[in-house]
Amino acid sequence: MSTDPDGGSASAASPDGRPVRRGLTRRGWALAAVGVLAALVGLVGGGDGWQRVGLLLLGLVAISLLVVMRTRVGLRATREIDPRRVAVDHETTVHLDVRSSTFVPAGMLRLEDTVPGAGSSRPRFVIDRGGARWSRRITYRLRPRHRGLLAVGPLTVFVEDPFGLVVTRRTLADSTPVVVTPTVVALPPIRIPGEWSGSGESRPRSIAAAGEEDVT
Repeated sequence: MSTDPDGGSASAASPDGRPVRRGLTRRGWALAAVGVLAALVGLVGGGDGWQRVGLLLLGLVAISLLVVMRTRVGLRATREIDPRRVAVDHETTVHLDVRSSTFVPAGMLRLEDTVPGAGSSRPRFVIDRGGARWSRRITYRLRPRHRGLLAVGPLTVFVEDPFGLVVTRRTLADSTPVVVTPTVVALPPIRIPGEWSGSGESRPRSIAAAGEEDVT
């Protein structure tokens, strides 16, 4: 069992074998706590109104959790990077194609791509779309700061219910390698003085004519 960054703790397996994590968000936990507190106040104080409010809030959280857990979210994502070979501090373009083949709850769909060294400033996007069989293309710029082999990905998708009480997290689009080369600096023209300029073989010929051994 793993812990969701938004407060959830349930985990399962997706149809394509990748990890799926479902659980309550901070808003969901807060609403559930308020519901429990209202129900306890109603029981202790004898107020039916507080009990109804508490049961209503708890019921809303339970229904949202049940709907999200029973919904099969058929999401697929692919990543294209052009160019795949880029110099340090130069830009390359990343294209993310996200599509759904089944029903997605009409809530907020959040995407977060993993970029080494980005920290908290990693690329994040929001898609407000529900229903079945839709697709989106997302494009962003990447500027590597260090040379070497850069692995972009994987892509993490967060699907929330319409009330933002329950979140489903999936990992899509495996990492894509990008080769980051050193920056090429153009050198100024240099004039070679002496007999080396304009005659690359003049010195070996003069040595051979003098009878010395040609060590080169």
